[in-house]
Amino acid sequence: FFSCLFEIVMAVVGANRYGKECVRVMKVIKGNPTHNIVNYTVTVLLEGDFETSFSHADNSKVVPTDTTKNTIYCIAKKDFSSPEEYALLVGDHFLSMYSHVSRVTVDVTETLWNRMKINGKDHEFSFQKVGGEQRKVHLLKTRSTTELFGGIENYVILKTTGSGFTNFHRCQYTILPDMKDRILATSVSSSWRFNTVNGVNFNQIYNGIKEIINHEFATKYSESVQATIWDISAKVIEKYGHIETIRFSLPNLHHWEIDTSRFGLSNNHDIFIAVDDPHGLIEAEI
Repeated sequence: FFSCLFEIVMAVVGANRYGKECVRVMKVIKGNPTHNIVNYTVTVLLEGDFETSFSHADNSKVVPTDTTKNTIYCIAKKDFSSPEEYALLVGDHFLSMYSHVSRVTVDVTETLWNRMKINGKDHEFSFQKVGGEQRKVHLLKTRSTTELFGGIENYVILKTTGSGFTNFHRCQYTILPDMKDRILATSVSSSWRFNTVNGVNFNQIYNGIKEIINHEFATKYSESVQATIWDISAKVIEKYGHIETIRFSLPNLHHWEIDTSRFGLSNNHDIFIAVDDPHGLIEAEI
């Protein structure tokens, strides 16, 4: 009797993917006499007909992650001029090589290097790492669709004036005063979605977006982080027809003023404490 009350439920394999993460690639492009370098960290994840590898311990369709790693290195031997182009080469390879792979995710993080200057001249083969700034690429590719995103992360910028925050909503828990002049600092995290991958100068767009970020941040008075996101994004969308949307995630890295008059010193609004946490976080897609 009781057995009739229970329906047998069979386990099934749900969404799954696998691959190799954090593969570090350094490519030296050896000119004569000038060398250039490309420094990527790459993740490749595969989706497709892999259910039986879970449910029946059948490895016959599993592309080893070691093979994925080796492929990442071998594709780097090809000619490309941007991390976006490299990601597209990697995605195309896995879809053309393995018929049972239906979707590939490729993430590329570029570590940036500047050429050293020795006695005022660019050195031919010596470089220095650029701060913490990273160039990012995210690719989602099937045989019929391509979604490609460029981006920048950990780009820390600060200005000592030209920013304020006033006329905000107040309630019984609000103690923040209006500020018409403050330090504004943030670590820029932004990604933009391309509406095509054909005929696009990816390097030009990356450098151009960075120039817009710098110009709008430095030259326009910021009423809020929200307003600054809008100013930058509107310029990007206006200038680059290959970009469909752009997204920003900007922490407001607070610098609170220290009132030195409490110590019998003049207060010239010039001494601050930098506070990493807690911080405001403002995100938007335009």
